[in-house]
Amino acid sequence: MKLTTFVMSFITATSFLPGWSAWGAEATPHSSGNVYVGSDSCVACHSKTHAAWKTTLHSRMYQSPDQPAAILGDFETPSTVRTFPRSQIKSTIGSRWEQMYFTEIDGEDYVLPAKWLIQLKRWEPFHRDDWNKRPMRTLCHGCHAVAADPKSGSMTEVNIGCESCHGPGGDHVKDRGRGAILKSADPDICGRCHSRGRSKDGVADFAYTYRPGENRLISLVSFDGAPEGQQGTAAWWADGAERDRHQEYQTYLESGHAKALATLRKIGKENDPTCLRCHSTGTRLSLESEKNALRFGVTCIECHVSHPKEKGRVASTCVTCHTAAETKWGKKHWPCPDSAKVLCIDCHMPLTGQTAGVFNIRSHSMKVIAPAIASPGQPNSCQNGACHKVLDISEMSARFRAAYERNPS
Repeated sequence: MKLTTFVMSFITATSFLPGWSAWGAEATPHSSGNVYVGSDSCVACHSKTHAAWKTTLHSRMYQSPDQPAAILGDFETPSTVRTFPRSQIKSTIGSRWEQMYFTEIDGEDYVLPAKWLIQLKRWEPFHRDDWNKRPMRTLCHGCHAVAADPKSGSMTEVNIGCESCHGPGGDHVKDRGRGAILKSADPDICGRCHSRGRSKDGVADFAYTYRPGENRLISLVSFDGAPEGQQGTAAWWADGAERDRHQEYQTYLESGHAKALATLRKIGKENDPTCLRCHSTGTRLSLESEKNALRFGVTCIECHVSHPKEKGRVASTCVTCHTAAETKWGKKHWPCPDSAKVLCIDCHMPLTGQTAGVFNIRSHSMKVIAPAIASPGQPNSCQNGACHKVLDISEMSARFRAAYERNPS
């Protein structure tokens, strides 16, 4: 991998990751002839958006150990789990739920054999026996970097940058903003990383040939365990809810949100602007690439903002469309009788996926998991998070039936 410069020098990459001369803004070719140029090429015209992106976890998935407070793991206390010294770390990976560390051996990057569970403040083994046989070019870099190529090991930029979602920006920069750049509600953009699978040619654990707006994930990836075929495994609960992380996209595809536009088509209202306001995220947000071709229903960016200008959007977004008058239960659709503070997502997106030693990933199927139908050990809509943990499953089931049985979901 060589560092080149396109349009402007990638100063932040070289200061941000000392010694990583191979990682930076590289004019990476794109199949259309366009090139990837790196997020710092966007600063001149999109400074506020770029600054907002810099506050997100996407922008700091990888951090140099020389950055202040970058390393969260305990390297002072002796550990039988952690078998490597701090000096061996080339970069950190993650900073919210858990943190892993990688090193370089003979020009190849490998994740070291222990990870730090941030919430639990302890070490946990990670591929202890084969860690040095798992090159990151075929595993991690595909989602944590821009335009990563598992065959050559090249990439345009470390971390999840602007072009991870908007596609290559070379023409856009060259033509001073007039060149094509993708603005889309396409859920594949998020799904390429928030899912588990392998490229259909078997080269990598990610869709390395995927280009936003150009092709479809389903044609490039064999997903690990579609919910209908993997119930009751280490990755999926018996009802098809996520049990492992990075599977949000697969269950989203099963949800009414993903099928919202198809629902309109069935009743012949796909051209009704009032209906489209809620059934098509692309239409509601007036995204350029969606105006002339309705393709998607309610997608990820309806709730998740990649470069946020506001806080708390996820908690309040539901009522934009799901008002009391429009829900299936109408005025009888009430929150949990035991609390006035329960949010929509507490029941419809229970914490079913585990990461970093605790349950903290919400299901994206949007289905209520009643206590009576949950598998042994599976969090349900009433007993996930901080809710009703002291009640046994039989009492919780009885309470659920008493409150909601006359209003089946």
